[in-house]
Amino acid sequence: MDTQTSLNSEIGLGNNSGKNPRRKWILAGIAVIVVLGVGIGIAERPSASAAEIPPSDLYQVHSLASKKTISTEGTVQSASEVNLSFQGQGGKVTSVKVKVGDHVKAGQVIATLDDSATKNAVQQAQSALDQAEAGVSQAEGNVAQAQGNVAEAQAGLVKATEGATPATKSVAESNVEKAQAALTAAQQQYKDQQAAYNDRTTAYQQLVAAQNAAQEAKAALDTAQANQQSQIDAAQQALTAAQNNLQTAETNLQSAQQKDGNITEQQVDEAYQNYQEALSRFDSYQKTYGDANNPYASQLQNYESVYEGLNQGYQELQSDQTAYNSAVAAVAQAKAQLTSAQNGVSTAQAQYDAAEKALQTAQATYNDRTAAKQALDAAQSQVQQAKAALANAQAAYKQTVEPADKGTVDSAKAGIQTSQAGVKTADAGVQAAEAQVKSAQAALNNAELNESYMTLRAPVSGVITDKNIQPGDTVSPGQTAFVLDVQQMQVALPISESQMPYVHQGQKVTFTVPEIPNKTFTATIFQVDPTPIEGNGGSYQALATVDNPTSSLKSGMTGPVSIDVSGQQDTMVVPAIAIHNENGQQGVYLYDPKATKSEKAQASQLGLPENVIFQPVSVQSESGYQAEVTSGLNDGDKVVLGEGAFLVGDNGTVDES
Repeated sequence: MDTQTSLNSEIGLGNNSGKNPRRKWILAGIAVIVVLGVGIGIAERPSASAAEIPPSDLYQVHSLASKKTISTEGTVQSASEVNLSFQGQGGKVTSVKVKVGDHVKAGQVIATLDDSATKNAVQQAQSALDQAEAGVSQAEGNVAQAQGNVAEAQAGLVKATEGATPATKSVAESNVEKAQAALTAAQQQYKDQQAAYNDRTTAYQQLVAAQNAAQEAKAALDTAQANQQSQIDAAQQALTAAQNNLQTAETNLQSAQQKDGNITEQQVDEAYQNYQEALSRFDSYQKTYGDANNPYASQLQNYESVYEGLNQGYQELQSDQTAYNSAVAAVAQAKAQLTSAQNGVSTAQAQYDAAEKALQTAQATYNDRTAAKQALDAAQSQVQQAKAALANAQAAYKQTVEPADKGTVDSAKAGIQTSQAGVKTADAGVQAAEAQVKSAQAALNNAELNESYMTLRAPVSGVITDKNIQPGDTVSPGQTAFVLDVQQMQVALPISESQMPYVHQGQKVTFTVPEIPNKTFTATIFQVDPTPIEGNGGSYQALATVDNPTSSLKSGMTGPVSIDVSGQQDTMVVPAIAIHNENGQQGVYLYDPKATKSEKAQASQLGLPENVIFQPVSVQSESGYQAEVTSGLNDGDKVVLGEGAFLVGDNGTVDES
């Protein structure tokens, strides 16, 4: 059996070459492309009453993380110059950071585009991700609440079928006792308020106290008014004397400062130290040579005179300064006493006014019984509430100890079913919220990638030999912005369409050439051309730079190349044409030989073969020819390519003839 027949047998499809045509289908992905004029060819596929999927229209999904290395064959080329261009969508140039002749290093920023839109997109994507993550937390909270409802409903059923436990009965009894105690306390409070309302002794005592306080304040005011002038005169005399003393102290201090200058304690200490050192030298000489002709006598006398003069002046300055400070403090104190004497009547007046106001309040309280009546009414209301609470507690106790009827049991069972359904709904909400997070994360990754395209960096070190842009220019993707002389060789790598998702700028590759045995070279990919190589259908070209310090590599050398892709993100790659949109949901038509009965029934309702289902997916990024899927697919899944890449018969069954 050949491969075509084997795959047809695997998916349960036969050859309908003799049937009448039913509908058109578009060949896509790895299917044969028929070019008619300038468009994509549309061919007729024969069909009758069954759906047929040719093996060429099935694509097996592979994970980016499943591959470790890519092997290909490279050709060494001269790479004296490299054309540098922006990736992504292009845009308006905002800065050019180099000029012709500048030396640049690998990774150095050489130009930027207006990134206001891409930054805004990143912020919006981040906000959407934050909201999606908050949605997961909320959904998980809903699950916890729903599970709590189930537990509560199950406890209700146990109570309805088995009766109350001793602990539950004890709680009910305790609630009755507490309610009874609360009623007793409320009744006592009402009695106390009623007695207070009828007895006005306290209010009368407060009124008498307020009257006495007002009389005392009036007497103090009269005394203050009578003594105010004499106190002011005495305070004024004290202030005048203090000011005279201050003037004298200030004059003495100024005289001392003019005489001795501003002598510091440090100067006195230094003079004393010099005196002590001179004395030590004088004494030492005396002990050794006697009293006659001591050469240090004159020096000792000078230092002693300086020290005594400085010390005496310093002490006089300190004494005069202390006297001056004391005089300043005495003036301040005299001013405060004068102010106090001047304000004495004001203070007494304020105290009298406050006492009069308190007296008016006490009089009003004694005459007005509104507050006491309100307190009495509030106490009566508390009694009524306590009676109602006791009645509720007694009813709850009765319900607890009496067996439940059939209606109560049925209601409890129904409550469990409803709560369990709520858990399923909440679980579905969590799954939906997590899907939103994955989708939002993919959108953020894509937005950050587009943001990175707004900065052009030198892929390798070299010299700028040509500059084709300036600030304000609008550039397109792939448009040459600079020419860089890298003074290196480069390796041309043919890349198949299935390998394209793994290859990107900045990636390291290793290669060998037969002409240089036992030597492995390392190169860096700086360009991946998204345009297929002309005449080599399905292949693309990547270029990598390699240092050639010994000039051992020559143009035209070929050899095996290995590209390390082990660090790639764990995503699935499918041809872009396999992605569809059903009711606002992106997905693929998945061939599933283990489809469930419900899935087969759903496929039949949609007019699909029973082993083809619509599988929702999250798409991280999509180029012109392929898409990276972050969730919804597994490594090895088979998806149907193109729109209408299968034919549906009258009854949606597979023709296996």
